[in-house]
Amino acid sequence: MLLLLQPARPGVPPPMPWACPESHPIKGYVSRESGQRVYYLPGSRFYEEASPERCYATEEEAQRDGSVPARRAEPVDARHGEPHE
Repeated sequence: MLLLLQPARPGVPPPMPWACPESHPIKGYVSRESGQRVYYLPGSRFYEEASPERCYATEEEAQRDGSVPARRAEPVDARHGEPHE
């Protein structure tokens, strides 16, 4: 029998729907629109509104998990890549 072990995924699961533990304050979120993983730093815009699916201790940990920083503040028109009017 061949047993393949997958490496542990970076970060930890959130202890409750809207919060991350103090040791892992960076919120990882999967965008419903694009399916892309993004992360929010404490104090950033929309941090409080983001419901994390994963929590990270560092930005490097979030990036190893395939996340990119959440940078846009306004919605983007997916057809043109421009902010909505």
